[in-house]
Amino acid sequence: MVRMRGYDNGGEPPTDRDLRYLLEGGYSFAMLLGQQFLLQQMFIPACAVLTDTATPFVARVESPPQGAAFYLHAVSGIAKGAYISRHSTSFAHATCTIRVPLASAQCQFKLSFSNSDIVLHWQGEYNPDVSLELHSGTRLVAVGKVDFVIKRQYRLSLIRSEGQLQVVEVSGGGQNTCEFAIDGPDVPLVIVDMFKAQLGVQMRDAVLDHLKTWLDQAKSKFVSIDLDKMTRLLFRGSEHLRFDKTGFTRDLALFGNIAPFSQVFFVQPAELLMGPGETRLFYTLPPRSVTWTVEAPAGENGPVGSINALGLYTAPHELDRPFLRVRISASAAGYTSSALVTVLPGEISVNPLVMVHSAGSSMGREMVAGARDPGSLTWTLVNPDSGARIVLSQMADGDKTYFPGPVQEGVTWSIDEIKVTHDLTRRSRTVYVMLTHFTPTLQITATPAADGKTIALKAFHEGEEIPGEYRLEWQVLLGAGTVDATSGVFTPGATSPLRFSIVIARVHWTENIKSNGYMLLPIPFIELPKPSWQGFSISPPAQR
Repeated sequence: MVRMRGYDNGGEPPTDRDLRYLLEGGYSFAMLLGQQFLLQQMFIPACAVLTDTATPFVARVESPPQGAAFYLHAVSGIAKGAYISRHSTSFAHATCTIRVPLASAQCQFKLSFSNSDIVLHWQGEYNPDVSLELHSGTRLVAVGKVDFVIKRQYRLSLIRSEGQLQVVEVSGGGQNTCEFAIDGPDVPLVIVDMFKAQLGVQMRDAVLDHLKTWLDQAKSKFVSIDLDKMTRLLFRGSEHLRFDKTGFTRDLALFGNIAPFSQVFFVQPAELLMGPGETRLFYTLPPRSVTWTVEAPAGENGPVGSINALGLYTAPHELDRPFLRVRISASAAGYTSSALVTVLPGEISVNPLVMVHSAGSSMGREMVAGARDPGSLTWTLVNPDSGARIVLSQMADGDKTYFPGPVQEGVTWSIDEIKVTHDLTRRSRTVYVMLTHFTPTLQITATPAADGKTIALKAFHEGEEIPGEYRLEWQVLLGAGTVDATSGVFTPGATSPLRFSIVIARVHWTENIKSNGYMLLPIPFIELPKPSWQGFSISPPAQR
């Protein structure tokens, strides 16, 4: 998360409601720019160029409840003044000052945003005073009637060669119509008709020229966003990003790939299920001359099989555990891509085996299961009273989708169990779902002891470790291992078939005020980098 200068640090942590903004298939990087940031950085300053300081541009945002489109309406502001003077065979001069309102009872100015298209509409009726002097010496003051419709179409465009996000005007998407007439109780009809015939077109064109000049000045103020600079906040050295797609659904989502130069390649297949002793040929896309290796992932041990110079992998012939995972890697010129292989001795494979979700969420979680033996699989909720549902996935290559039940009053955590049974062999595997019925406010870190036998757990609140004067309780909610209820020292369980442990923590600030948190520990344990929230200041207990 990157906080922009001048903006706050956001609200509550993102939940699974935000999954719609995350990565979609085929992309390895996404960036989300908020609606308010884009309007205030790119569009409102450009619109403000149209007006003078005495009547500045003020706007409101309209976001209809349905659909992704939204609108920026001007609620006040008058365009900068322009003096117009023209003459003809009958008129020595006709002069007026054009100060077209952006918002009035008769004028409307708005920007419409739909996906990556931005349409500017400025239309209405404007009534300036028009000073007339005929060659005969007669002088009159008429009321002008300027009916106009101005439309400009823009598009948010990725300029890949420059690493820029720019607002580009769409050729042929504009509209300029205007009629300039005069009227008034003291203006004879013959003068009205004479003005229309001799000066109507000239005055119309003068108004359109000025409006075009103002809009061109505004367009020049559309700020480009330097995506390269923004991504350099996250990546250094030879790594860079290539953005390929934008989606402007109120917030702006940009999708792309992490692409180290043009030598990037990917191992195929990226994930594979195999049986003991089976062989499979791996390759790269695009084809590269690479060196193949096979190794155990971090935290794993045991036999890994073998792979030859052509990428032909042979799995171990015998397994001493329920399943085995190995990493297949291809390396060339300092770049490496890997694939994950799971070797099963005829058992059912389910992914994921454990997950954390929010009770009451409308977002589903994808699950997939397979078996080496032929036959169908049956999915069953062990505790259907939780209200959870398992339905067929709507994804192209999906299997099942899990939807949690409702939030339960007075419940902090709950566990859903999903059993996958092979109909012929009656073998089964269980998926565990930990449901949070609230937003956790404690963060937990894990540090293994030097001997590797225990893991020290620590709880943090707002970036600082919980002070010792507050009572802190630890508990294993589900999984292998035990935890000291007071010290938070966790001991992994070596004999449990579960290869994870969910540990929960609760701190008692007062008799009635408590904070909770959890951590999902893999077994064997893999230490991750320290989180970036450590080191922030903690608020006094009264503010918690």
